[in-house]
Amino acid sequence: MAIYHFLRLKKEAHLFDTKIYLIKSFVSVFTAYIIAVNSPILRLDIISILFGLMMTLEPVTVSGIKSGWDQIYSTAIGASSTAIIITLFGINGITVALSVAFTLYICIRMNWRTISPVAIFTAIYMTQYVQLNVAGEPSAFLTFRLRMMALAFGVLIAVFYNFIFSLFAYKSLPVKRIIYIINEQILILNKIKETIENNNEDIDSIRNKIQSAFSNIDWIYKHIKDMKKDITITRNEKRKIETYEEIIESIRGINHINYDSCFYISNNNMDTIRVINLDILQDIITAMLNVRKKLNNEPYDEKVFIEIKKDMTAYNRLDENIDNIKGIVAKIQQLSEKI
Repeated sequence: MAIYHFLRLKKEAHLFDTKIYLIKSFVSVFTAYIIAVNSPILRLDIISILFGLMMTLEPVTVSGIKSGWDQIYSTAIGASSTAIIITLFGINGITVALSVAFTLYICIRMNWRTISPVAIFTAIYMTQYVQLNVAGEPSAFLTFRLRMMALAFGVLIAVFYNFIFSLFAYKSLPVKRIIYIINEQILILNKIKETIENNNEDIDSIRNKIQSAFSNIDWIYKHIKDMKKDITITRNEKRKIETYEEIIESIRGINHINYDSCFYISNNNMDTIRVINLDILQDIITAMLNVRKKLNNEPYDEKVFIEIKKDMTAYNRLDENIDNIKGIVAKIQQLSEKI
């Protein structure tokens, strides 16, 4: 029993279809390897094939195509810049370092916020796995060609299996992802409620959870938007996806308000803060749980919302934030009825 609990995946892994991802990875790598070892050219660079393949596996077909294009584009940058340097100056300590530095420069010149690990890998690869021509001389061109062919083949295999697996994973994908970010907000709201009730000012841990939630929300939103561009999605399914987008945008709004609440708490003495809407906050948490249960096809409680009579003498930003969240959650409940 202990071994089972140790090996069992967490609930979050289920929401991200980890089992499907593991199966897809196995099938993709197996297919690519079997084809490559039987090819006189591709067998020379199985590392690049599998590296490009794993970097391109995505839950959404369009996202995989974008990722694959990024790999090819980044590889072309790293390979071409390195090929020029080693052709002119040969391979030695200076040219290896110069190849990496020049590739870094090009990446930063194009996008100063992002350094492509694939481009850096290629710059190093081009100096360490140099192919020889018929005369037995190092050839930057042959190395460049092999690297690009191997990567493109790996990307192609990944895109193919992204599409195949999306045919039976798409329907549950948006709902599972939304349930995950709803769970995050329920946790954050509970932490804020505990902080207010117990006069506990350990806000940094809540802030970290909120920042992590922003990253997850944006990542999931990107995948949902890419789903709309898939050729297999029908018009009715696109309407559903638009509803999912609205729900995710609303959840992002709640996360913004939670961040503002943390800022307010950290800049005010909790002893002087009078919060009149804590009962409403609990109702909001219950309502979020209801939405999660509905999306997960579980029995859920009746909707809970209490009208707030604003007491201007006691009303502060925390109360205002709770009031705003209440309105957003009401909207999420309405949207969930459309799914």
